[in-house]
Amino acid sequence: MKSSLILVLLWIALPGYPKVGEAIASDERLAPMEMGGVAIGMKRKEVLSLLGKPASQRAFENFIVLEVVYPDLAIGFDESDAVSELQARTSKVCLLKRICRGMALSEMQSELRRHGYIFNVIGDVLYVNGDGCWGEARLSGGKAQSVRVLCSP
Repeated sequence: MKSSLILVLLWIALPGYPKVGEAIASDERLAPMEMGGVAIGMKRKEVLSLLGKPASQRAFENFIVLEVVYPDLAIGFDESDAVSELQARTSKVCLLKRICRGMALSEMQSELRRHGYIFNVIGDVLYVNGDGCWGEARLSGGKAQSVRVLCSP
């Protein structure tokens, strides 16, 4: 009984997601998590080869152990030296090449639907589902104020 209640609560809390036992429509898919030519999972050596020397970098003692910053993009590397976080610093770098800072929510939703990507809006955040990672566009006044990709440790 307790597990049934939890499943019902999850179903209610996640509008836009399939009901328990319901399959996701075949035209919906997980979005590739990439920004500015940098994909989640790329090694630091590949990123440096692609983008060159960063403007700055900082070390951390968390899941993200190193952050490198370029004028348009901040990139977080995990303990295996792989990209695990991306943050657009300007509207020149976008998630999926179309989800950008300053973009209206309706435009982002239309773009995601057009490509069949799974997404949801909860409060003032648009979430785009990826495989183990997700895109996030934080909204203010109906427009994206920040766009980033995060991964679970």
